[in-house]
Amino acid sequence: MKHYYINLDSRPERNQNMIDVFANLNITDYERIQGVDGNLIDYTKVLQTGMEVCNSWLDPLEDRPLTSGEVGCMLSHITAWSKIVTSGQPGIILEDDLYHSSDKYNIAQISERLDEFDLVYLSKYNMDQNAQGFDDVFEIPGYCYWTAGYAVSAVSYTHLTLPTTPYV
Repeated sequence: MKHYYINLDSRPERNQNMIDVFANLNITDYERIQGVDGNLIDYTKVLQTGMEVCNSWLDPLEDRPLTSGEVGCMLSHITAWSKIVTSGQPGIILEDDLYHSSDKYNIAQISERLDEFDLVYLSKYNMDQNAQGFDDVFEIPGYCYWTAGYAVSAVSYTHLTLPTTPYV
């Protein structure tokens, strides 16, 4: 299964970290996704892709709108999703600040779960603590504030057209 990792150009040390992570996990099928710097976003270009901005949304925990960094992160993930949709194959999306232990990373288990589910979290933080365990590895999460790694099935998303236009 192909791995995609999101990395800002301004963070070459994190890029090297991900290359090292893949080497430690013996993963050779990976691709860097150039992260979108939220401070450089041209919102006119974002709106031209057909995306709409929900100006009334507020973070449920901090009662504030999205930061420019969070918007850039979201756009980076959309870029990764478009790669998976275009390939027609499931993929794993990781952020470059992910720490992964090689003894707990099992692609066969992840693939097996993708046969049942379209989204499998690999790294996340539950905010409401309502997660339900499947076994000692997988759970159904509650509200997640962030995720640094997940796998997605391409099958359910083949009908989507995702933007590929640069946002800056």
